[in-house]
Amino acid sequence: MNDSAFIHFLYELLLHRRADPEGLAYWKEQLHSGKTAMQVFTAIQTSPECESKQSKKWLELETSMPGESLPFYFAHIPKTAGMSVHAFLASVFPPHDIFPGWLCDHLKSTSVSRLRQYRLFRGHFFGYLQLLLGSRLRMFTVLRDPVDRSISHYYHIRRASEHPFHQLVAQMSLREFCLHAETRHLVENFQACFLASLAPLKDLGGSEGDGVSAQTCIEQLSAQNRKPEWLLDAATVALGSFEAVGTTENLDDALIVFSRLLGCDAPPAAYRINSAPERIAAKDIDAETLAIIDELTIVDRHLHTQAAKNCASLHPQTFHGALPLSHNASS
Repeated sequence: MNDSAFIHFLYELLLHRRADPEGLAYWKEQLHSGKTAMQVFTAIQTSPECESKQSKKWLELETSMPGESLPFYFAHIPKTAGMSVHAFLASVFPPHDIFPGWLCDHLKSTSVSRLRQYRLFRGHFFGYLQLLLGSRLRMFTVLRDPVDRSISHYYHIRRASEHPFHQLVAQMSLREFCLHAETRHLVENFQACFLASLAPLKDLGGSEGDGVSAQTCIEQLSAQNRKPEWLLDAATVALGSFEAVGTTENLDDALIVFSRLLGCDAPPAAYRINSAPERIAAKDIDAETLAIIDELTIVDRHLHTQAAKNCASLHPQTFHGALPLSHNASS
């Protein structure tokens, strides 16, 4: 998608019209001068025209969903094309109805009374948001091929200087990232652990001043029980409470399903806002590293396969087991 097509896409998604010549020229110049796609998206999303249209659109949606007052939660598993879903959700909800944070540390710094005022949460909150709010949420998520997700996570951490593992991972090969004691949990059935996480936020180790973020504690705690049979059962139970589950590989179909859940129009074809074309493809990984990732993500593979079969409908209540188990990857 070239710059002009991208800008027209954002206008149709957020403003529900084609870009006028002046606006098209302005935003193309912003991109050419170094603005990222995400920065342009955010600028258009927070414009007065967008906020006005989104407030009116939400009022229309609110009247069309009588009794449906529970907040929505897009359980964003890292590196599953979630930013593209974030862009779609921003076209549906006005900014003041969306919780602005995306990490558990952001939840910790917000009062529960304030959290209860939001209509939409979208972020890496694992299973702790519902416990923190003390109420049910209308949940949906996206799963990704575990090899592709693991590769993407590795390259993301290498690029993101603010990530707590950046300095460590910047010196690692992909194979080392998968097996190192401090980073293995970011690969090993990561999607299943995200879904199966049950520990209350208040039980996290570490204190505010010890340099350990709540997010890191949650990721590590959710990784402590690695028995595949337990993970499969727990993740399957969790997915049974989701109202929609899509896959990265069929993101356009997933967004159509999400639009049905939200009671809004289906979006235009998905634009991958946070894609990283410079990373290595799964087909180019050496056989040994590929085998390690496959071994470490056996539960994720099963869940992703099930999601791919069910992603075209709401209320996917057909996740089930029969996991083909083998030995653990060597450390």
